[in-house]
Amino acid sequence: MIGLRALLTGLVMASAAVATCGAANAPAMSVNWVEVAGDQDTCVKQASSALKQNNFGTRFEVLNKGVGPALVRHVIVTVDGHPARSWSEALDLLLGPGKHHFAQSQLANRAMSPGETLQVLIPHDDEGNTLHPGTPGSLGNRFDAERGRVGVEICYCSTLGDCWTLVAGEHRSPRTTETRRCPKPSDLSFQQ
Repeated sequence: MIGLRALLTGLVMASAAVATCGAANAPAMSVNWVEVAGDQDTCVKQASSALKQNNFGTRFEVLNKGVGPALVRHVIVTVDGHPARSWSEALDLLLGPGKHHFAQSQLANRAMSPGETLQVLIPHDDEGNTLHPGTPGSLGNRFDAERGRVGVEICYCSTLGDCWTLVAGEHRSPRTTETRRCPKPSDLSFQQ
């Protein structure tokens, strides 16, 4: 069985630290940028705490931690519960309207190999540098403070047709549930 394990940490090194926290029943895919909730295991809390003490750049990642490919079929990204169809829309909702600089990778309708890490959003400053928390009032600090408002729902399947949906973010504990099939694209679907 493959699965999604959501960890929304916002820190580049989150995937390395969290990889040591696997449990026998843990779903196999992670989304990195989450707040650590009270019901998450101790190892994840310790890894997240250690990472937050470092000044790594902020980015959102998705990891396939399973033994087989994960076929991403449907994605919804929200900010405060409002769907965003693109990272530009999400950043407008998160940081206010304006020109936002970032690099992105396509997530929807994608096959992810076992062990693959996909950097789906890397926000940049006006000079093209990766955002870093640090200077009070800086864009990096604003992004870091607001990223917990972002939510994600990712439906993916194994090559055998078994499907799961990950729901994470927006200050919720991440959860993965088995589903019969992934929904068809709609006006709520994330397009990137």
